[in-house]
Amino acid sequence: MLVHTLSVDRSISYKRCMIQLFFFMAVGSMEGHLLAAMAYDRYVAICNPLRYSAIDSHNLCLRITLTSWVVVSLNSLLYSLLVTRLTFCGNQVTHFFCDITPLLKLSCTRPVVNEILIFTEGVTVVVSPFFFILGSYVCIGVAIARMHSVAALSKALSTCGSHILVVLLLYGSVIRM
Repeated sequence: MLVHTLSVDRSISYKRCMIQLFFFMAVGSMEGHLLAAMAYDRYVAICNPLRYSAIDSHNLCLRITLTSWVVVSLNSLLYSLLVTRLTFCGNQVTHFFCDITPLLKLSCTRPVVNEILIFTEGVTVVVSPFFFILGSYVCIGVAIARMHSVAALSKALSTCGSHILVVLLLYGSVIRM
């Protein structure tokens, strides 16, 4: 994408557009899933600190990450394959990269299946990690409210502060769209 932005000829082939769409969807969705995994890690660290190393093992982290990659990759593949079934009226995407919305606007046929998928499965893939993060932080909030030591309270808040900021930046921009 950077090469095309800097070059005079800003066109890409259909195949490259579909590849770009797949990776854009995959990386965009994966961010929420990884933030959910990090929220779980924060939850275990604050709510069960003595059992942290037993619960949050390397094997569990690997399984969570692998499961997230599989879900996100299948989701992105589904979107990409459904876009390939569309017929297009033109060949100029009025956007600086191949995103789902400009491609649907370029379609000659009404993309009913794609639109239904966006509003059902697409929303689920984006919203479910958010609710998992929210649930983790509700439990963390309850645990913090029970803390009597100022040092423990300060450590718990400093552990979660940067993660909460990143979650707010990600989902704040998603909601803004």
